[in-house]
Amino acid sequence: MTANLEDVKGELKTYTLDLGGEKLPQIEYKVVVNGLTIVFNLKEMPNQIRESLIILILSALGNIFVVFGIVWFVSGRLVAPLVKLKNLIQSITEGQDWWQREQTVSIEVHTQDEIGQLSRSFNEMLGYLNESYVQLVAKHNETRIANQEISHINEVVRTINSTLDLDTVMDSVSQALHTIFNFDQIGFALIDDSQQTVRFHKIYGKGLSSDQFLHLSEIRFGLEDKNSPVSTTIREKRPIFLKEVNAQTIAILQEGERQMVEINPVQSILMCPLEVQNSVQGLIFFGNRHAPFKLDERGIEKIQRYVVQIAIAINNARLYEDLNSTQVQLTATRKIAAMTKSFEKFVPNQFLRRIAKTGFENIEVGKAETDHITILFSDIRSFTNLTEDMSPQELLNFLNAYLERMNKPIHDNNGFIDKFIGDAIMALFDRHQETDSDEAVDAVKAALGMQSALTEYNYHRRSSGYLPIKAGMGIHSGPVIFGTVGSETRMESTVLGDAVNLASRLEALTKYYDVSLIISESTFLLLKKSIDVLWRELDYVLVKGKDRPVKIYELYDNDPGEIRALKRQISKLYHEGLVHYRAQSWPEATELFERCLSIYPQDRASQIFAARSSQYQKDPPPVNWDGSIRLEKA
Repeated sequence: MTANLEDVKGELKTYTLDLGGEKLPQIEYKVVVNGLTIVFNLKEMPNQIRESLIILILSALGNIFVVFGIVWFVSGRLVAPLVKLKNLIQSITEGQDWWQREQTVSIEVHTQDEIGQLSRSFNEMLGYLNESYVQLVAKHNETRIANQEISHINEVVRTINSTLDLDTVMDSVSQALHTIFNFDQIGFALIDDSQQTVRFHKIYGKGLSSDQFLHLSEIRFGLEDKNSPVSTTIREKRPIFLKEVNAQTIAILQEGERQMVEINPVQSILMCPLEVQNSVQGLIFFGNRHAPFKLDERGIEKIQRYVVQIAIAINNARLYEDLNSTQVQLTATRKIAAMTKSFEKFVPNQFLRRIAKTGFENIEVGKAETDHITILFSDIRSFTNLTEDMSPQELLNFLNAYLERMNKPIHDNNGFIDKFIGDAIMALFDRHQETDSDEAVDAVKAALGMQSALTEYNYHRRSSGYLPIKAGMGIHSGPVIFGTVGSETRMESTVLGDAVNLASRLEALTKYYDVSLIISESTFLLLKKSIDVLWRELDYVLVKGKDRPVKIYELYDNDPGEIRALKRQISKLYHEGLVHYRAQSWPEATELFERCLSIYPQDRASQIFAARSSQYQKDPPPVNWDGSIRLEKA
C-alpha cells in the first residue's frame, strides 16, 4: 500500500472514563492513514511500553514519509516520461497534429539508464518525423499548385474547344490568360499563307474598347530579317523573353465606321511560338506596360503549357476557317463534281486530263494531243453464235457480267477502257509520267489478268450449264492522237492513228493463228526484261491498210497446262524452222515444221508454215521477197 503525506493525519485526545463512580483519566492517540484509523490508549499502558510504542509509531510514520517521498521522486523521474512517451505514440498513431502543439516536441530525460536511451531514440525519431513532415508539406503545396494549374489548363481547354470560330477562340484565350497571369496585353500574330509575313490578328489590353480587343489585320512583319525577335521565335520554335524593352504596340480599333489608332508602350514582352505537329502557325505575345515581367525559366515553362493547348485550338480554328472559306466554292462546284463523276463513266478521267485540262465544261471540238501509248483490243470469239438464242435482257446481263470482269485487270494495271464496241473492248495504257516500256508492261499484265479472269468466269459458266467463252487479244505500242470529233452539239472523245488500227488487226489475227494473245514487235521490244513471259515469234505479216510488214509474237502463259507444255517442247524446232523458212530452205523448213506437228498436231502456226514451205518449194516467192505474208482478211 502507498499513501501521500497529505493523506496521513494524527490526533491526541484526553478524556475521563467513569467506572461506577470512579473516574479514571485517559490519554488516546488516533492516527488516520488513507481512511484507516489506529487508536492507541496511552494511559492504560505502562510508561516504558508507552514510550516505546510512541517511538515505534513515530518511526513508522517517518518511514511512511520516506517511502512516500521515494515514490513521488520515482514517479516524477520515471513514470512521467513513460506516460508522455505513451501519449505521444498514441497521438502519432491516431494521426493527431502533435507537431503543432509545441514548438519543439521531445521528452526531457537526462538519465543514462534504459529509459533514458529509449527517450533519446524516440526524440531522434521525432526529429526525422518532423523533417519528413516539412518535406511532405512542401510536396503537398507543390501538388496543390500543380493541380490548380492543371485545373486552369483544363478550364482553358474546355473554353477554347467549345468553338471553332477563330476570333472567339482568341477572345476566350485572352480572357482566360489575363485572369490567370494578369498580363497587361495579350496578342496573336499568325503566319500568312505565303509563309513570308506575320500578321498581327488580335491584341487584348486593359482599358481599351468595350470588347477589349483590337483588330490588327493591317500590321505585318516580314520574316526576311532572321535576327528579329519575331523571326527568331518562329524559326527556332522557342519562347523569346525581352525583359526590358522600349517598344510600342500599334493597334487599329474598329468602332463603327471610324478607325482609332492607339500606341501602347510596353516594358517587357514574352513571345511564344504557336507550334502544332512541328509546324509553327504564328506566335502569341504577352506584354506589360508599367513594369518589367518577373518571370524565371519555370514561369515561362508554365506559360508554355498553356500555349501548347492554345496552339492546337487556333490551328483547328484556322482549319475550320479555311473550310468555311471554301464552303461557297464547294457548294457551287458540287453539281459540277457530280456531273464530272457521271461524265467520267462515259469519258475516262485519264482521257479528260488529255482533252480537258481546264475542266470538261471547256471541251472544244478539234482539240488534239499526240503521245506514244500502248493499245489493247479484246473480242469474244463467235459472239453471234453464242448469243443468238438470248433475249435482249439476257444479252445485256451477259455482256455486263463479262465486261465487268474484264475491266478490273485493266484498271488494276493503270489502264482505262476508251470504248466498248459491242462485245469488243478498246483499252489504253497511258501513264503520263512513266516510260513507254512501263505502259507496254502494264498492257501485257492486264491482258494476262483478263485471261485469268476469263478462265474463272468460264468455270462459273460451266457449273451453271452455260458454254465457255473464248476471247482474242491484240496489243500494239505506237503514237496516237488524243482528241475530240463531232460538232458543237454532239462530240465524242477518241484516239486516232495507225497504232490503233494495227492493235485491232492483231486481235483479228488471233482467229487465224488460233491463239489467245498476239503482240506487235514494238510492244515486244519495249518489254525487254521487265516481265517474264512465255513467247514465240508467230509471223512477219503485212496486214490490211499497212505498207510495211510487222513481226508478231504469241504470249501463251495462260494456255491450258498441256498445250503450254507442248508449245515449250516444240519451241526450238519451231524457231529453227522459221530460220530455214526465211532463208528459203524449203525442204529443211518443211521437215522441221512437220516434226513440230508430230509432237503437237493441233499447232496452227506449225500447220501454216509447213503448208507455206511446201507450197513455196513448188512455187517460190518473188526474188525480192522479205519473208512477209500479206493477209488481206486481217
